[in-house]
Amino acid sequence: MAAEEAHLVEAVREATGGHGADLVVETVGGKLLQDSLRRLAYRGRCVSIGAAGRGQGNQVDLSSMRHQNQALVTYYLGAELAASTRAYVLIGELLAKVASGELGVLVDRRFSLAQAAEAHRYAESRTAVGWVLLLP
Repeated sequence: MAAEEAHLVEAVREATGGHGADLVVETVGGKLLQDSLRRLAYRGRCVSIGAAGRGQGNQVDLSSMRHQNQALVTYYLGAELAASTRAYVLIGELLAKVASGELGVLVDRRFSLAQAAEAHRYAESRTAVGWVLLLP
């Protein structure tokens, strides 16, 4: 495990009092999905909802999950949107909760548009915890 990956695993453990994450929602796939599985608590669940890191490969080692009673679930929004209106309703409810302040969004750092290169380097460093925003 690389130093930055170990740092993120340790940061999750520290933030949870050594427990680990009960739920990880992972959107990149590949190597980051594997790293996300390392952050899970006993009986933790990981929901993989994307493959933004398409070039990272798809091989994931699930062997360590069994003795921790952990679960990996995949979700493809495109299939859900084609199957019914359920996803549209749920997305609308979530957006309303964000708009009302009931549901928050964690923002790690904000960068001006003039700092776009720095923002991209920071986002690609995989040390961000939350969104990295570019502001006009």
